[in-house]
Amino acid sequence: MIRGQKKQDLLCHFLKCCVCLMLVWFLFLCFSYSIAGDEKEHLYASFLITLGEVPYRDFFEHHHPLLWYVFSPIVLLFSNNENVLYMMRLFGFLIVFGQIYYIYKITFYITKCAKSSLLAVLSYLLMPAVQDGAILFRPDSLMMLFYMAGFFYYLIYRDVRNIKFLWISFVLFFLSFMCLQKILISLFFLLFVFLSDVLKKNVNIKDFLVVGGGMIVLYLCYLMYLYYNNSLKDYWEINWILNSKIRYTYSIVPVVRWIEIFLFVLVAGGVLWVSKNECVKVIAIFGIVLAVLLYFFKIPYVHYFLLVYPYFAIVLGCMCARFSKEVLYGVGVGIICWWGFNLYKIVNIYPKKPYDFVDAVKLEKIILLNSDENDGMVGCEDLTYGTSLRKNVVGYYWFNYVHIVQLDNKIFNRHELPMLNKTVKEKMPKIVCGGDWGDCLNDKLEMTTPCKTWQVLDKEWLKSYYSPVGSFYVRRD
Repeated sequence: MIRGQKKQDLLCHFLKCCVCLMLVWFLFLCFSYSIAGDEKEHLYASFLITLGEVPYRDFFEHHHPLLWYVFSPIVLLFSNNENVLYMMRLFGFLIVFGQIYYIYKITFYITKCAKSSLLAVLSYLLMPAVQDGAILFRPDSLMMLFYMAGFFYYLIYRDVRNIKFLWISFVLFFLSFMCLQKILISLFFLLFVFLSDVLKKNVNIKDFLVVGGGMIVLYLCYLMYLYYNNSLKDYWEINWILNSKIRYTYSIVPVVRWIEIFLFVLVAGGVLWVSKNECVKVIAIFGIVLAVLLYFFKIPYVHYFLLVYPYFAIVLGCMCARFSKEVLYGVGVGIICWWGFNLYKIVNIYPKKPYDFVDAVKLEKIILLNSDENDGMVGCEDLTYGTSLRKNVVGYYWFNYVHIVQLDNKIFNRHELPMLNKTVKEKMPKIVCGGDWGDCLNDKLEMTTPCKTWQVLDKEWLKSYYSPVGSFYVRRD
């Protein structure tokens, strides 16, 4: 008995070491992975918040705003410092850490097994979409952190019937919604679970109505804030009507198809294996339905799959609760082999990337050194090669000129589209990005790729007043 206990302890220590190795790997990704255009977009939105601007009214955005407000104090602290990029990625790492914390807590709450819970965490960290997108500064990751936390506290409420945990759960769900609208897909499925629990008397109907009504009041308070700031109409048109009309002609699904097939089989097997556990059945069904929806719709970016993978990780952990220690050791060996492959990528692939994180920090520093806090700039399409700490003089439509902005302009004619050369010549910003603007909107108002050129920068005129510095131009004073 003691010997068996020691083997179990050794296995748990081994899995903990594997988790720590994965976290080290994620730290490496944080400070080496190329800066994405979305990150500069949301960092710039946080910067505009520090200037007192109101989303939707003062600048274009089609996401919910919680991430910008949460991160804006950090932007204010590093308002003229390139190290804000390090803080941005560290913020992403902490969010991932929070996600795996709640994946572990949910799995352990269901299985009461530490090793299966650790394997759930490992499976999540090993998933390609998680490594490609979870650490990046996007609202998707923060959305999933709040959602998983809310789901955990809802499981506690079902057992203890203490309304305090239902309040915590629903507030976290609301915060998840305030990060990004797409969580409504998961919350819609949860609504059926809530109603089922009410019918089965797992949930007190009075508690459900009181707390659910409280969330409606919270959302109405947010809408009143928008109304008071004259941005309610813009919020509704951009976040709901415009987003509902976005269509893509391309999809990331073929790229991740192999992992989908594996996960479908895994979840289907998990449902059958642990069919006596109602919680796991619900989680598994959630994962399958979401994966099917993502599979049949044209999903342009891999981070959309972050909606699905926590479910798969939890179900895998619950399945592993039935595995023998020999199988678990085999899983651990597979993880070590995978880690060896990543070490190979570190040595042979990442140093050859043309524009990595360190390059982005260097570029940010050069731009900040060549401009003052009150100077303006004109960025490229997604600001990837610009800075997020200087005001973009193009005005309301400050990013993503290539498709969503043009779609908004065609549908609502909210503001005039910016004209690249006219803006540069009239406002003479301190910094001008050297790239042209593209157009990814086809005649059917669909997003397509490759994009055609929309506006070409007049570089001959720029040479008369600006000096080239790397990929951008600095005005000569």
